[in-house]
Amino acid sequence: LLDTWRLQRWVIDEQELGRGSSGAVFRSTDNRLGEVAIKFSHSDQPCKLEREAALMQRVAHEHVCRLYEHHISEDGQLIGMMLELLEKGSLAQRVKEATGGRLGEFEVVSMAFDVLSALK
Repeated sequence: LLDTWRLQRWVIDEQELGRGSSGAVFRSTDNRLGEVAIKFSHSDQPCKLEREAALMQRVAHEHVCRLYEHHISEDGQLIGMMLELLEKGSLAQRVKEATGGRLGEFEVVSMAFDVLSALK
């Protein structure tokens, strides 16, 4: 299924953008959407990623990553999600790159308002 999903459609960059308990995310180029992020499941609890996809489909907000599409294997398990590529990186990356390993007060407050706006 994965091969038919990507056949002549997108190319994965070797750059891994992140890894978590449910999957790994890679930068990719899709011939229809341009630069995207693709999350591949490696979870032993596929329902967790399926719930994530279902929630992302219902949310449309400038501070929430958009889900373009997802693919499910023949046995009903989610194997991948094509997501909006967010260029700013993770919070951990931003802290690491900040002067002295600390974000400025204004930046922290601004991020907090963005998160609260998305949660609203």
